[in-house]
Amino acid sequence: MRKDQDKDSFVLRRYLAMAIKNLRRRPVRTALTVAGVALAVTVAASLGGFMLGYRGAIDRSINMLGFQVMIMAKGCPYEAATMMLKGGTGLLYLPGDTYQKVKNDGDTSDCRDGLAKTWRMDGIDVAIGRGAGTIFVSHRPIGNYVAAMAMTFRLEDASELEGLFPGERRTNQAAI
Repeated sequence: MRKDQDKDSFVLRRYLAMAIKNLRRRPVRTALTVAGVALAVTVAASLGGFMLGYRGAIDRSINMLGFQVMIMAKGCPYEAATMMLKGGTGLLYLPGDTYQKVKNDGDTSDCRDGLAKTWRMDGIDVAIGRGAGTIFVSHRPIGNYVAAMAMTFRLEDASELEGLFPGERRTNQAAI
C-alpha cells in the first residue's frame, strides 16, 4: 500500500512540474491568460453585486409605495393592457362581492378609504353577442379616472344576456 502512495505523489509531482515548466516557457501568454481570467472573475463579481444592489433598491422602492389595487370588470381595456405587460400573468380575479366585503370589514378601517373609490358609470348597450357571451358597451367618462370609451365585456355566464337589447341605458357602480 505504501508503494502505491509513493507512486501517486511522484506522478502528481511530475504533472505539477510539467505545468510550471509550460507556464514559464511562454510568460506573455501566461500573463495574458491570468489577466483574462482575473478580468472575467472581476466582471462577474461586479455584475452580481450590481444585480443584488439593483434588486434590493427596487424591492425597497416597491415596499415604500405599498399596495395598489385596481378593481375593474373583466374585458376592460386596462385588463388587456395588464395582460400584455405581465405576459398573461399577474391578474387576480376576485368574486364580484369582494369590494363590499372589504368595505364592510372592520379590520380594514385604516386603509379602506384609500382602497377604492366608487364611481357612477353611465353607458349604452351597443351590441349583444349572445353566441360569444359578450356585450359591447359605450360609456361616459368615469369620474376623472377613465375617459369615455366603448369596450367589450365577456360574461362568464352568457345567460346573463337574456332580456338585454342594444340601445338600452346602463347605470352601474365602478370601483376603481
